[in-house]
Amino acid sequence: MPPEAEKSIQSVARYIADREPDPYLRIKALHDYVVSRVEYDLDVLKTGNRPLQDAQTVFATHKAVCEGYANLFVSLGQAIDIEAVYLEGRIRRDLAPLDLIPASLRALNSGYDWTLHAWNAVKVAGSWQLVDTTWDDGANSYSTNYLLPLPQVMIVSHLPNNPDWQLLNDPKSQDAFEDQPILTPEAFIDGLTIASPTKYETAVQDVAVINVQHPSNYSKKIAALFIQTAETEFSLESLLPTDTQTDKFEPQQCQSQQALSETEISCRFPASGDYQVLMFSLEEASSPEPRATPIAQLRFQASVN
Repeated sequence: MPPEAEKSIQSVARYIADREPDPYLRIKALHDYVVSRVEYDLDVLKTGNRPLQDAQTVFATHKAVCEGYANLFVSLGQAIDIEAVYLEGRIRRDLAPLDLIPASLRALNSGYDWTLHAWNAVKVAGSWQLVDTTWDDGANSYSTNYLLPLPQVMIVSHLPNNPDWQLLNDPKSQDAFEDQPILTPEAFIDGLTIASPTKYETAVQDVAVINVQHPSNYSKKIAALFIQTAETEFSLESLLPTDTQTDKFEPQQCQSQQALSETEISCRFPASGDYQVLMFSLEEASSPEPRATPIAQLRFQASVN
């Protein structure tokens, strides 16, 4: 895009509209503009200081948190008569970027809901669709995972305050939202489902068994790691700066057995406690380190005798 086309939100939107007649590709171009021009403002997470997040400020500074991404997308759409709305809601707690927020800041704001989030709905060819430009703005790679995903994909991670914006015939309750296993958009694309367990959190003894269903022609390998989670989120030591790594929890590998249309994953936990299991698909490749794509995550409470 030439510099003269980026003088204003209106000029950017008009430049896109004049060159892209297809309604779906026009929405993609707006999405791509926001993702490519805006950088996530990590200082907000680190300091708690939030600059203005209106569309004009974000357009000028090229920095924002989710609120600003969503506001800019709305303004770009409105400039060329595209119906776009700003949605507020929350994401799953285990998907919130808590590791980017200093422990001291979290402790001082213990009552704050770190799962609060903002994204968009947009009308394309007469049908409402969902968009999250913030989540598509990855640090290392471009993504369209949250560009017009199916509502069944979005509801795994995003719960709007207004249930109508789930765009589902049978909207999920807060409890049902939190109880479902976490599947990534890539899992849906590959046709993967978790047959068991059916809940996100499950109590087991020393072994968790996960059954993943997939198409019979599925050529990727499914692997999983587990890690024990801390019993408490904060300790005095965690609030103090340190030059040494004191995290005693290291990821360990689960066992996988792949059959024609299912893979059984078995994770043996060494001690009682809470564990998170992260699942990946591995591309078949000649490289000794094939690309790992996250596909799902679950939690287990182990009671080891």
